[in-house]
Amino acid sequence: MDTRSLIKFGRTSYVVTLPQSWIKKEGLGKGDPIHFEDNGSGLFISSSSKTKKDQNKKIEMDVTDRDLFRIRRELVAYYINGYDVIRIIGKDLMNKSKDIRDIMHSLVSLEVLEQTATRMTAKVFLSSKNIFIPQLIRKLDILNRNMMEDMTAKSVDYNDILQRDNDVDRLTFLLLRIIKTNLQDNSSARIANLSNNKLLDYWNVAYALEAIADEVRKLSFVFKDLSKNKAAFKNIIGLYSYLVKAYLKAMDAYYAHDVESAYKTSSIKIEVIQRCAELYNRYWDKKGAVIALERIKDLAFLIHGMGRRVYS
Repeated sequence: MDTRSLIKFGRTSYVVTLPQSWIKKEGLGKGDPIHFEDNGSGLFISSSSKTKKDQNKKIEMDVTDRDLFRIRRELVAYYINGYDVIRIIGKDLMNKSKDIRDIMHSLVSLEVLEQTATRMTAKVFLSSKNIFIPQLIRKLDILNRNMMEDMTAKSVDYNDILQRDNDVDRLTFLLLRIIKTNLQDNSSARIANLSNNKLLDYWNVAYALEAIADEVRKLSFVFKDLSKNKAAFKNIIGLYSYLVKAYLKAMDAYYAHDVESAYKTSSIKIEVIQRCAELYNRYWDKKGAVIALERIKDLAFLIHGMGRRVYS
């Protein structure tokens, strides 16, 4: 935190100097207007004119000699960090363009504007501040609920489970982008309507829900093999079904801010771990059983974490 002294200027006025780093960051010069707003809890200073707010954040990304894993990580990072225009260059871009387009399709509203042999420009057609964050949290939750419950059905389309996990990823990246965009908005209007603490809570919940979807996806691969052993599968899927109910209770507690219910749900983790140990002793030699039980324990820890979002 930078502290400045108040200087008296004339009979009735006072002045305070502003940090040079902030002046440079805002692109300010002599004569530019500075805005002051008192929201009751503090004085907010900004230079954010409408013209500046509407400017697109741009970044250039060189993909020469980079593998697709690295390219995907960079694209997702730029997307989450609020860049509106991403210009991709590279000597070997043509060989990677199809795969890069596939990656872009996994990011909501990111579209290719132009492409040449060595350059591709993409833009996000989305106003991040006009999207209701709690609504997206609920959409993520609904996707998770459907995935988890469908895994207990008599007939399971495991490829469909994989596709829905991809939908969770797309929605999570969008949610993280919106949260970061709001965090970068220091206006008193935003802070009054959506505090930094609340945004941090949404950030953690988004990551937790995405991690739960990942575990369900991994379980789907294991269950596909384990289902061939009817006895082991029946008992392990029974434990998993019990955990699905715990997830539903954890999310209901989160929405209702029900601390007591969250405590009860979190305690289920210990019971699940004990039951996993019992089933391990019975089915340790059955293909897929050990891996399935480890995944279920990981899922129990994640659901326990959702409960902690309510009471901690």
